[in-house]
Amino acid sequence: YNPEAVVIQCGTDGLKGDRLGGWGLGDEMWRRVVGVLLDEIQKRKIKSLWLGGGGYENINSAMVWTGITGMILGRDLWDKHISEKYEWWEECRGVGWKMRIEGGEEDDE
Repeated sequence: YNPEAVVIQCGTDGLKGDRLGGWGLGDEMWRRVVGVLLDEIQKRKIKSLWLGGGGYENINSAMVWTGITGMILGRDLWDKHISEKYEWWEECRGVGWKMRIEGGEEDDE
């Protein structure tokens, strides 16, 4: 099968902290999957449309979508430091200044 175009939905329901998914996935999973998809799309010269979606942990979802957008554009945004103008970042997220989501087991509540 050799499609002319593909549509990829990048839902983030499985991210750690997502109250619906609860899978405890970190951003590394998206890096790997998107990397494989991009390699195949570029190798076959297929048109692509990338969509965000899913995810109820808004800041984490936005970070993953930003990282994915960077990959599509050929820029590594995953480990970039957040600008100091966003001082609220460290206060509300407690994850330091890097755009990273560590995976791991979710606590049962």
